[in-house]
Amino acid sequence: MRNRRLKGVASVAVALTVALAAVTAAQARRAADTIKIGSITILTGPSATIGVETARGAQFMVDYLNKRGGALGQKFELESADDANNPQLAVQAATQLIQQDHVVAIAGPTNSVSGIAIQPLLAQASIPAVAYQSGAEQLTATGSPWQFRSNTTLPHHFEALTSYFAKFKHAKRFAFIGWNLAAGQSSLQGTQYAVAHTAGTSLVFQTTLPLTTQDFSGVISQAKSANPDVVLVGAPMPFAGVLAKQIRESGWNVAIGATGDFVTTDFGQFLGPAANGLIMTDTGHYKCALKRKVGKPWVTAWQKQFHRPPGANEIAGADAIGVIAAAIRKARSTDGQKMVDALHRMSYNGIRFAEQWDAKGNLKHTPIPIVVWAKNGTQLNNVMCDVQPVVHLKKP
Repeated sequence: MRNRRLKGVASVAVALTVALAAVTAAQARRAADTIKIGSITILTGPSATIGVETARGAQFMVDYLNKRGGALGQKFELESADDANNPQLAVQAATQLIQQDHVVAIAGPTNSVSGIAIQPLLAQASIPAVAYQSGAEQLTATGSPWQFRSNTTLPHHFEALTSYFAKFKHAKRFAFIGWNLAAGQSSLQGTQYAVAHTAGTSLVFQTTLPLTTQDFSGVISQAKSANPDVVLVGAPMPFAGVLAKQIRESGWNVAIGATGDFVTTDFGQFLGPAANGLIMTDTGHYKCALKRKVGKPWVTAWQKQFHRPPGANEIAGADAIGVIAAAIRKARSTDGQKMVDALHRMSYNGIRFAEQWDAKGNLKHTPIPIVVWAKNGTQLNNVMCDVQPVVHLKKP
């Protein structure tokens, strides 16, 4: 009897082992059926709208690519994580994506400081990352071979913005108000560089403030006393929207410039008529994408699903995913080193523009759209799709 009971227990144990092995094998097969790409962006906190829009574009691109066959005979799967614009949380997010979700690459983060913070993890795991809107030059100045951009740097954007105002609006005197983190400092550096290399222009006022600033009355008064022709805003929402609105509410009709790196779909809704005439560079614009053979069908598919044009952050999110997918196809592998090597060899024919990378992971050359906000604060017009930073001086 005892032997029969032992045999019965053994049989159950064997059956459980076989069953668990079958479950593990099934999980492995399912995992092998998809190529997992991680996404780190800002989904909570003051700048969450930027991240939500970026993530929406990234997920749409995954679905769009999957409908066209994915890569290497597999479909893509997006694993999203929130860093709340916090470098420490970005490290936690990257750890989860790499160690638990087993992603082969990461799109993001949005914040340059967060991008720098995850670089040791990328190196340890041999995982490449393609940043979303991260524009601070420090991101690729660290020498990390695993970090790439999908956007032009913020200095380039503010060089182009300054150049545009000087050339087309005949502006001479510039003021700069931005946030006091890496992206704000890079924006200021671009403005300073452009002014130094544009004859007849000067930077008459400059300051950087915390992102959480709500009352700009004092700094507006100081800037106004310097009598600038243009105020350049180097900060995201809500900073950018609150500052622009308070400038208009103060009765000051100065020209205002900003960059679409920081602007979201709620920007115009927040400003309303105060957005009239505001000029900015953009990370991308659907009107420019519609002029491209690759961009036109993508925008058409987006409009079919969402019944509206895509915003700049949504397009930027999509292109970051597109870069990773193109690298996988070029490498014919999901091996990190092979993907990195492919990125340095390839040209990505994207929604917004064709991209190539230098040895540091910076874009070699991309056009920068300049757009003008219309009176109703909900649409853009007068789009210039190819403005270059200060005659494209020495920067790549």
